[in-house]
Amino acid sequence: MAGKQKTFDQETRQKIEATLDNLPEKPKSERPLTTKELVTELRAKIRAAQAKGYTLEEIVELFKREGAQISLSSVKSALKGSSPRSRTTKPAQAGEQTAPQAASNAQPDGSHNGS
Repeated sequence: MAGKQKTFDQETRQKIEATLDNLPEKPKSERPLTTKELVTELRAKIRAAQAKGYTLEEIVELFKREGAQISLSSVKSALKGSSPRSRTTKPAQAGEQTAPQAASNAQPDGSHNGS
């Protein structure tokens, strides 16, 4: 048998809403890090450890010993996603138009040149 559903009056909702609206920004130092954030922040140190001859497997074990229970695949994924190359946009493929090119081909009536 289910219990009675809790209800709240509008005044309570408004008080909570006002409190939420007035919350200050929580400092980043007090926020927990995601795996991606942790790896991204330590990327240079991870790469330096690799340059010293350590494998990613050994580095992941070090993370685990220090209390960060993360997998090798998570570290690889985060490292891949944090590289400068992954943040650049891909050039348009042959035959594709970028937005400015498409706009320049548009006729005043909204139709396009070509086919």
